[in-house]
Amino acid sequence: MMERNRRTVTVLCTWVHFIIGGVYAAYQILIPRLIEALGGSTLAVSLLVASLFLGSVLTSLISGEISERYGSRVTMIISCLALTAGCVLVILSGNIWTAILGLLMSGFGIGGNEGAGMSIIEEANPDDSDRKLCYAMALYGLGGFLVPIFVERCFDPDSYRPTMVIMAVLFGLTACLVLRMKMIDSFAPVRSEKDKGLSVSIIWNNRILALSILAQAIYCGLESGLTYYATEVFGSFGSASAGSYAVSAYWLAIMIGSFTGGLMKNALRYLSGFLVAGGIGVAAVLLIPSMNVRIGLMFLIGLLFGPAYGLIAYLGGHSAPKNTGMAYAAMAFGASMGGAAFQPLAAAVLGSFPVTSAYYLVIVFCLVDAALISTIRKRSA
Repeated sequence: MMERNRRTVTVLCTWVHFIIGGVYAAYQILIPRLIEALGGSTLAVSLLVASLFLGSVLTSLISGEISERYGSRVTMIISCLALTAGCVLVILSGNIWTAILGLLMSGFGIGGNEGAGMSIIEEANPDDSDRKLCYAMALYGLGGFLVPIFVERCFDPDSYRPTMVIMAVLFGLTACLVLRMKMIDSFAPVRSEKDKGLSVSIIWNNRILALSILAQAIYCGLESGLTYYATEVFGSFGSASAGSYAVSAYWLAIMIGSFTGGLMKNALRYLSGFLVAGGIGVAAVLLIPSMNVRIGLMFLIGLLFGPAYGLIAYLGGHSAPKNTGMAYAAMAFGASMGGAAFQPLAAAVLGSFPVTSAYYLVIVFCLVDAALISTIRKRSA
């Protein structure tokens, strides 16, 4: 019975990662449509684009505290309801400010679900959570890959509400499912009353966790630079459309690479090598003249980077077995911070150098993160 429950809750958390990957990708497609439909000032438009990240950054650690005090299942229920409410606000929005609030709530739901889901996977699979986290991130990538295709093929090119209706229903049903699955609580570690104070202190008291948060931030920063600047970099080579194909190839490969990482035993020991090889691949994108080869290289880089997010999250979360709720929430916080922080850094660099400098910055991040992860592994050995 326990083994069946273990598999059931792992499948549930993997499903949750699939739909949060889907809604995140959906917003990337739908935000331009929201802006066109609702209008708004330049400030409002900028806030709309940033609000999804801001929601996750501002509330990740709060969701970690909720997990520590009341359990990760409660966090997942609240997060699914927040995403449901966020989608409903976007559906009903008559102005851009209501849409901003909807995206903020969605950001909270994405960050909360991510941290709680990874925590539950860790607690239900203490012996091979690294592999299970890779599978969960593969499904996250699958959601991110399939949903944009679904949106483009099934709905009018200027509509956004039908997609949000579907997402609201999915997250509402998932909240009800998680509410009924009380078996999730059986995998949570027992915490005495004396341990129920603010658990955010583990971030600065646990050196491995603190360094892992930094490693996750660096990784998400370099991935943000690699994908967000792809059309500009490839455009400087003569084909911005090739950059779009390169991004699609990259995300497809991320999904495959994550799944492959789950099949590997102790894939973490190869992660630094994967990042170095990926950095070499980015250098090759800049140096090799053939556009088709460059797109192929982006696919290869995606394969190499595929296991990175899940494995780095495991590196930090696994280091705090008594506080997995906060530990994985902190890893989600680091990811959001890294994705957001790379953009102003790259903008500052591009103020003085060509657009390809963004990819040189990505290469530096690859090498730094590889060295940092190697150091963390030696400390945790």
